[in-house]
Order: sequence, then structure tokens, then C-alpha cells
Amino acid sequence: MSNLTVPTDIQTAAHAGLDSVVAALRAAGEETRLRLLALLADGELNVSVNCIDRHLAKRADQVAIIWEGDDPADSRLITYAELHR
Repeated sequence: MSNLTVPTDIQTAAHAGLDSVVAALRAAGEETRLRLLALLADGELNVSVNCIDRHLAKRADQVAIIWEGDDPADSRLITYAELHR
């Protein structure tokens, strides 16, 4: 792993969530973005946070998944809040 450090503004954004990190990266210079990508090369992605958790505040009661079974009468609407349980 590289000995480069992540800029403080991007570290702060990381604690606020993915949307904040994306905004901080867009505001950062190209050199900073390349350094950060080098640090994250071996990182892991928390899919639950990216797909569910970050939507809870504004979309908890909105449909996240429309599930349909083989029988057209067998279907279900699943909200972000239900997925989070």
C-alpha cells in the first residue's frame, strides 16, 4: 500500500457518505484524484451502503425493488426501509 495520505476534506466527506466523497473528488485536482485512486486500488465496496443506506433519509418509503414471481399475480413492492431491516 502506498504511503500517500488522503486529503482531510476527502476523509471528512467519506464519513458523510458516498455522495459527499463524489462531490469532494469532483472538487479536487487531478493529482489528488490520482493519488486517492492509488490508495483505493485494493479497497472493498460496501454495496449495502451504496444501494440502500444512503437512500434511507429521503426515500425510505419509496419502492426500491419491484419483485415479480413466475405467476404474474405473485409480485411484491419492496421499499428501501424494508431492505434495510
